[in-house]
Amino acid sequence: MKNSNMELIQLMEQGDHVVKSPWSSWQYGTNVFSNKWNSIYKGRGDKKEKYPFEGIYKRNSNLFLRNVSPNSDLYKDYVKSVQDDTVNSALTSTIKKGGRITSYGLISTNGTQEPVVTIEINAAIKPKSIEKNPITLNFTAPSAPALPPVSISQAVPPSLSLPEPKAPSKEISIVKPNANPFTGFFFNSTASAVAVGNNNMVLYSGVNPDDIKAGKVGEQVRPDLKTGALNTALGDIASINQRPTNILYRGDPNLNNLTFHIRGYFGDSSDGYADAGSGATGGSDTAGGPTLGTIGVHTLRNGTVNNVTANLYGRAGFLTSETWRHGTVTMNNTNVNVYGKDNAVYYIMPAAFKTISKYTDSNYHLGAIQGETNVKMYGTGNTVYLSSGISAARLIKN
Repeated sequence: MKNSNMELIQLMEQGDHVVKSPWSSWQYGTNVFSNKWNSIYKGRGDKKEKYPFEGIYKRNSNLFLRNVSPNSDLYKDYVKSVQDDTVNSALTSTIKKGGRITSYGLISTNGTQEPVVTIEINAAIKPKSIEKNPITLNFTAPSAPALPPVSISQAVPPSLSLPEPKAPSKEISIVKPNANPFTGFFFNSTASAVAVGNNNMVLYSGVNPDDIKAGKVGEQVRPDLKTGALNTALGDIASINQRPTNILYRGDPNLNNLTFHIRGYFGDSSDGYADAGSGATGGSDTAGGPTLGTIGVHTLRNGTVNNVTANLYGRAGFLTSETWRHGTVTMNNTNVNVYGKDNAVYYIMPAAFKTISKYTDSNYHLGAIQGETNVKMYGTGNTVYLSSGISAARLIKN
C-alpha cells in the first residue's frame, strides 16, 4: 500500500464519485487491514484548496480579441482595455492579469502559441488605355414622296321620307266591383241534407253525379236535381232528389279530405229541372221564399278545414259562418275553383243586434276566417268574402 500511496491520493482528488471511507484505514481482502500511519491519509480534505472555483469557461464576446494573437506587439495593450470579470473568469489572459496561477490541482498547462501568420498585401494601379476608331456613316438624305392627286366626288345625299309618329291606342278596362252581389244563401236549422261523416268523401248538390264520376270539370258538369255523397272510389254513399240550402251543418267542425261539387238554382232554362227540397222552400225561414243559393257546409263556433277542394258552378258557396256565435274557422290546404257567376267562396252571415250582443265576449276579434285558401276564378260576378247586413267583428286573414 505504501507503494500505492500516491495513486490513492490522485484517485481521491478526482471527484465525489470515489467513495472515501469514514474510517482512517482501508479494508481490502478478507480480514486484512492496513495501519493508519498515526494520521489521516495525504490529500483528505484538500479538494476545495486545490480545485477552487475559477468561473465558467466561455469564449470572449469580443470578436477582435478572439482573433488577435498573444504574440502580437499590440496584444498586451489590447488586453488592458478589455472589461472582464477577473474574479469569475476562466480566460487565461484574465487569470494572469489577476495574478493567479494557471495550474489546476495536479494539472498544469504549458502554453503553446501558434506563430503569427504574415499576409502580404500588394497594391498596384495598372491604367488601361482604350483606343477606338471613329465610325463613318454613309447615308442618302430622304426625299419627300410624290403623292398622286386626290379626286373626291361628292355624292348627292339621299332624300329621306320620315314616317309620322302615331300615338298608341290602348283600351283600359277598369274592374268595377259588383255593388249588388248575389246574397241568396241560408241554412236549414241544424239539419244536413245527407247523413254522412266528416272525412274522405265527395259531396255534390245541384249537379249530375255521373259527370263527376266521369271526371268532367267546369262547364262540362251538367245541372241536376241531385244531392249526395260518394266514397273515394266514387261509389254511392247517399243520394236524394232534392236541392238543399246546405249540404252539411257542422258545429265545431273538423273536416278532412273532402271534395265539393255545388250548383244553386237560377230559375231559368239553364237549370233543366223543377226545383225541390229545402232550397226551394227557403230552409229555416220559409216565410222569406226560396233560397236560390246552395252552400257546401254551414259552420258554427270554432273549427278546422283540412285538405278540402270545392268546385262552385253558379249561385254556390263553399262555407258559411254564423257571426252571432263568433266562430274562428281555420283553413289548411284549401282549394276553391269558381265557375260561372253569382258564387261566394265564404259567406259571413248577417245577424240581429240582440243575438250579437248576447254572445259577445272579451276577445279583440270576435270571430275569424283564417289559414290558407287558394282560389281560382274562371267566371264573372263572383265573390271570395261576402258579408251582408249587420254582423259582429270578424278577422279575415286567409
